[in-house]
Amino acid sequence: MAIKEQLTTSTPFLAVVGAGDIVVEKVRASVPSSDDVDGVINDLKGLPEQLKTVPEQLKVFPEKAQAAALEALKDLETTYAGLAERGETLVGRIRKQQATADVKKSAKSTEAKVKATTTTAKKSTASTKSAAKGAATSARKTAGNAAKATKAGAEKVGD
Repeated sequence: MAIKEQLTTSTPFLAVVGAGDIVVEKVRASVPSSDDVDGVINDLKGLPEQLKTVPEQLKVFPEKAQAAALEALKDLETTYAGLAERGETLVGRIRKQQATADVKKSAKSTEAKVKATTTTAKKSTASTKSAAKGAATSARKTAGNAAKATKAGAEKVGD
């Protein structure tokens, strides 16, 4: 399985995508109404009476905390599975969108152009190397012939 497929189909990835989708949904729905504000005010009015029962509540706190932790763990497992399912749905929708298909097509086209450019560069390098080698050989032969001609000319002058 390709790395891309392993990453995009893994449960942790899908859970993160699902969590992001929930965050977006919650932010969109987070504008409080006047009824919400009235409810908070009513809750604050009953606070002094609730504070009187705090010592009794602290006595049973350890048992309640343990039960709450176990329940939270169960909820966490359920939530994780739900987030993964939601993320999988979102990834599926994104894969089916035209924009995703366009990006894939563009990426394949770019990859083909890069391969063609690489091939052209390799061939050009080989051609340049061959031409340089031929020029060096020609220069070496010309220099050798010039040396022979100079030597022959020097011998004739000395006669």
